[in-house]
Amino acid sequence: MLEQGDILTLEDDKEYVVVSSVMLDNINYVYLIQSNNLSNVMFCKYDNTDGLYEVDDPDLIVELLKMFNIQLNGSADLSKEQIEKKLAEYAEVLKNQSNDKE
Repeated sequence: MLEQGDILTLEDDKEYVVVSSVMLDNINYVYLIQSNNLSNVMFCKYDNTDGLYEVDDPDLIVELLKMFNIQLNGSADLSKEQIEKKLAEYAEVLKNQSNDKE
């Protein structure tokens, strides 16, 4: 299981830090942030055998945001606007990552 503060080097040869790690339905999910580009975040499913898989399901991301918020701030109180803003930011990150691969 990945823990908060762990540092990973992913396939893109970039270093990411585990901001938060939660369990949902017996699956470990992690919130990662690139160490030298704080606007580059990822939400991933983690399996000890198979590694990391990026989450792209908006409904799951909303649920994970709430869980990460509880863990980091002690509250799940995210407004609709805050959730929409986070989803838009994450969608932009995914779009940029897609463009970088082309």
